[in-house]
Amino acid sequence: MKSLYLVDISSFIFRAYYAIRPLSTKEGVPVNAVFGVISMMNKLISSRKPDHLIVCNDRPDKGVRHEIFPTYKANRSAPPEDLVPQFDLIKEYISSYPFPAVDKKGYEADDIIASLVAKYKKEKDMEIYIVSSDKDLMQLIDDNVFMYDAMKNKVIKEAEVEAKFGVGPDKVVDVQSLCGDSVDNIPGVMGVGPKTASKLINQYGSLESVLEHSHEIKGKVGEKITNGKEDALISRKLVKLYDDLDLHIDWADLVVGDPKKEELNTFFKKMEFNSLLYPVNGSAKKENASIASYTCLNSIDELKKFTAETLKVKPKLLAFDTETDSIHSLNANLVGISLCYDDKKAYYIPVGHKEGDNIKLDDVKEVLGPVLTEKTIGKVAQNAKFDLNVLSQYDINVEPLVEDTLIASYLCDSSQQHNMDYLADKYLDHETIKFKDTVGKNETFADVPIEKATQYAAEDSWVTYMLINPIKKDLAEIKLEKLYEELELPLVKVLATIEQNGVLIDVKLLEDLKVEFTKRLKSIETKIYKLAGEEFNINSPKQLSVILFEKLELPVIKKTKTGYSTNVDVLTTLSKMHELPDRILKFRTIGKLLSTYVEQLKNLVNTKTNRIHTNFNQAIVATGRLSSTDPNLQNIPIRTEEGKRIRELFIAPKEHVLFSADYSQIELRLLADFSADPHLLEAYQNDEDIHKKTASKILGVEMDAVDDDQRAIGKTINFGVIYGQSPYGLSQMLGVPQAE
Repeated sequence: MKSLYLVDISSFIFRAYYAIRPLSTKEGVPVNAVFGVISMMNKLISSRKPDHLIVCNDRPDKGVRHEIFPTYKANRSAPPEDLVPQFDLIKEYISSYPFPAVDKKGYEADDIIASLVAKYKKEKDMEIYIVSSDKDLMQLIDDNVFMYDAMKNKVIKEAEVEAKFGVGPDKVVDVQSLCGDSVDNIPGVMGVGPKTASKLINQYGSLESVLEHSHEIKGKVGEKITNGKEDALISRKLVKLYDDLDLHIDWADLVVGDPKKEELNTFFKKMEFNSLLYPVNGSAKKENASIASYTCLNSIDELKKFTAETLKVKPKLLAFDTETDSIHSLNANLVGISLCYDDKKAYYIPVGHKEGDNIKLDDVKEVLGPVLTEKTIGKVAQNAKFDLNVLSQYDINVEPLVEDTLIASYLCDSSQQHNMDYLADKYLDHETIKFKDTVGKNETFADVPIEKATQYAAEDSWVTYMLINPIKKDLAEIKLEKLYEELELPLVKVLATIEQNGVLIDVKLLEDLKVEFTKRLKSIETKIYKLAGEEFNINSPKQLSVILFEKLELPVIKKTKTGYSTNVDVLTTLSKMHELPDRILKFRTIGKLLSTYVEQLKNLVNTKTNRIHTNFNQAIVATGRLSSTDPNLQNIPIRTEEGKRIRELFIAPKEHVLFSADYSQIELRLLADFSADPHLLEAYQNDEDIHKKTASKILGVEMDAVDDDQRAIGKTINFGVIYGQSPYGLSQMLGVPQAE
């Protein structure tokens, strides 16, 4: 069968925009939707392998439907500001590939799709796939015409249409004409919903027949249809797609050809999509062996020779890397150290392999120590904090640390990847030896034969050495060397020291809390069973919904695809009507504190020191702040009494205190300084509460009358604005419609 794919590109654009977090080029051009559309098109081509394809575009100007109904689509808000400049970039990508594309003044992409379906569906041995999630296009589905939802990888046929609308594709327009569509501001008959509409169409056969027999339809429904005939007929004109447009399309132009790689590469470079670049003119990644030689130093004499040569040369930079048997730096055993100080060779020192000739750690410390602490030789690492933590367990000191390729890469572009494989490919056109190809399943690096380990480990330090100059060049272009050298790089050693020291935990209180929370959980569980009149799995939404909505007959607040919702909002609403939902909420709260905090913290306490050694991530969060994992010490509860008990676990040793320091609204103060906005400046000069002030202005409430909930709205908006939150994202955070 031949296949023709009709791509509703608007559907791709908006889904890509909301699915991918904000991305921008160094010049600040937003590109997240562009990247998403390219990814979706690539996946479509590779997974579906279409023979023929065309991209169908909407136009920004008003069309024939606005002439019929001037307020058509009046409810739709303008596209987000950071999406608007991406429309033309997506068109540029489409023409660079190139994909054939078409639009028509006065008409929508849906009409173009309908016309193409009408033109080609009579062809023999032809399957047509409409690539969209737009329900309006379901009216076109036929024996050889299907819809394809690329996000869900789902083909939609007649059966799916009947499941959604209660009628076949040929009656979808009739149902939509009766029930309307609030999204597109199609009126329909006021008060008639989809279920009533499909029931009537199935009963009378068509929209015209329903309207003719409205006087026979009993009750208020008949009255509504009698009064809404004109709206139904107008709605029909709005929802029915035009399938007779003259598009001047040649079938031969729709054949899917190979991508024009050079043109696409030019575009990808402009967008800074380095991961999408094609190898051009048959160029392949350089062979590892042809770049540098990797030598194993597994005898004292060889190590002494290396040390003597290095101290004689006194290179400006020395890259170092550790190999371990764990990804947890402070629990890992050192397996080897690799070193590199020029572009032609690198070295590996094995110390902890299960087989082969290792060098004793004491010998490594004694012989290599002078090189690692030589102040005239600057040390370079990729994620130096990990290596510093590992070596600290053996009292091996490395200084001075002058470069960290991970941190430098993060500052260049916080949205990209920073792992060595990606950076080597991006900056060096070099394909690295992969960890998964070096270490077998259920093995650690200590199980790897030394000869094989040498190639992998020495390459790591060579790549690190080679990366620093090109990354620093990018840093210089965006004028962030000062931030890197004076703040981020010195912070690496500070964070390493903090992690090594850890934070003291009151182990006795931890045990007491476990006992206390377990007892309380059991008590609440007993109460829940009593209120429900039976025992059931409290953690099962399905079983809970049966109790709440079938047995107790509480009102259904929200439905999901799998049944009735029992989320926090629903239970909070229901708790005003019955005691059981309130007990469920308490059960969940205590259960989460027990499993997420008490039990997790207990497992993470170092039994030798009674301390927790978290991991501070310096190069993850796009905004530049630190994050904390294993455990997340930035997310310890504080709002509830039980949450405050968790905070009591963190203590200071005798004759010490815990000292807490925090900037007050530092980001907003910076914003006031950068923008010189008079309202912001005035607020800080007068020591006003900026979150209250924002809430006051937006909600139209006097400052003195702003309550805590309203202040929280102001705070959400303030920080959302700073960090480029979209209107959709803000609406989700606030729980309000996007238009509001």
